[in-house]
Amino acid sequence: MTTSPSPAAVSSVSVGDPPPEQLATTSAPNPAYLQLRSLQAERAAAVSALQSRKADLAAQVDAMTSKQVAEPGLAAEQDQGPALDQDHAEDADQVYVKLNADG
Repeated sequence: MTTSPSPAAVSSVSVGDPPPEQLATTSAPNPAYLQLRSLQAERAAAVSALQSRKADLAAQVDAMTSKQVAEPGLAAEQDQGPALDQDHAEDADQVYVKLNADG
């Protein structure tokens, strides 16, 4: 006659665990199984972290996009960035030459 495990014993067993009958007969867990479960947990944590980072970056992109829509002048000013940098470099060169000529 076979007895089924009690409902309390069944509820404590997770999906990936062996049946309760095998739990009593095994002396030590399989090291390969434990290693694979460990790797699975690590990969799941890495996926979760990357999904969180992706959500953060998407929020930053959305915030920048909404700023550009709200203030179109900023986008035009950003497009002139290299030209403005060149102007500042020329001004700095002129100030340097003037300071060295006076000294």
